[in-house]
Amino acid sequence: MKKNETARQKAMSSMAYFFLRMAFGKEKYPESVMEELEWVVNELMEEHPDPDLLAAVKEEFLSGDYLAKRGAYPYFTLQENLLTYYGYDFEETEGLKRTLCDMRFSPDPLIILIGRSGAGKTSVAEYLHKKYGWLQVESYTTRPRRSADEIGHRFVTEAEFDEIPKDEIKGYMEYRGYRYGATKEQLDEANMYVVDPGGYETLKQQYQDRPLYAIKLTASRDVLKERMEARGTSEKEIDDRLWKDEELFRDFQVDAEINTDHLAISEVGQFIVKLFHDACDSCQKAQAPEYLTVHITNIKWDTSDDDADGEDDTEDLRLPEEIIVSDYFRIADYKTKDGIDTETLADVIADWLSDEYGFLHGGFSAEITAPEKFQMEL
Repeated sequence: MKKNETARQKAMSSMAYFFLRMAFGKEKYPESVMEELEWVVNELMEEHPDPDLLAAVKEEFLSGDYLAKRGAYPYFTLQENLLTYYGYDFEETEGLKRTLCDMRFSPDPLIILIGRSGAGKTSVAEYLHKKYGWLQVESYTTRPRRSADEIGHRFVTEAEFDEIPKDEIKGYMEYRGYRYGATKEQLDEANMYVVDPGGYETLKQQYQDRPLYAIKLTASRDVLKERMEARGTSEKEIDDRLWKDEELFRDFQVDAEINTDHLAISEVGQFIVKLFHDACDSCQKAQAPEYLTVHITNIKWDTSDDDADGEDDTEDLRLPEEIIVSDYFRIADYKTKDGIDTETLADVIADWLSDEYGFLHGGFSAEITAPEKFQMEL
């Protein structure tokens, strides 16, 4: 099974590479290859594409050389090629374009579960894993297991901990003489990380690859004590933990807080899932760039080098005389205190037209049509 999965992943990676090279005009392939790619295109146009194919496309898209000038992707080229080679019109490919556009932004937040002993962190993490398949960071620790079947950590010796490359450890903390650490790879692949305030503060400083969303689980002192007693913690250790946690969490700031006194584990888990989706929406809005919508008309293409008769064959070459571009010219690149730097924008449009279509031109007219506050002729 494992070998088949590996072979499938390699096949998906290859097809994703060929698809994106073709779609963004990086390569021209023979007819036989274009026919092989048709199933990839058709699959990506489905409402729910193959997740392995999507994952392969995302990996290639983010690591490949698909960026155009000023950090934008030439989606117009993609949509035009899918129309030319496979008959999908611009409206039909809008969903795929949006899927690719969404891939550019920050990944989902890493949920940080923080709480006093007895607040329910471990139980909630286990629930989220069983119910939703969320992966927990199993940080390395030199602490011995509390029981033979304890999970949630990778238990190692001091010598084994020292063998982990220091630059790979992004989440690190020490507690009661034991060391805890999570590597970048673990953090990248997980959905949630159970950690104490000190470990979270270190994580914020050393790990900027994903947004972090910290949720503190709380409970009243009596409930915390009752839960620790139920799992066999001694009275002396309970008093010690309650006192130390009181100090540790006194002024600690998080993104959200849940009191678990009267909530079932499933209710806490569902609440966390809702907070997670809200955080995803916030990250998306914060990261998504805003674009100017530019209406380009009266493009005077220069095709003289390709036309021996000197006649205008713009129509045969499928060179448009009118274009609306809404996902290339980022507002942040041209915004000034007085509005939009129209001179720079016009220069970039001129270069973009030639780069996008491969022909020089003798001029054009352009107008910013959206957002409304920037509407003007260039």
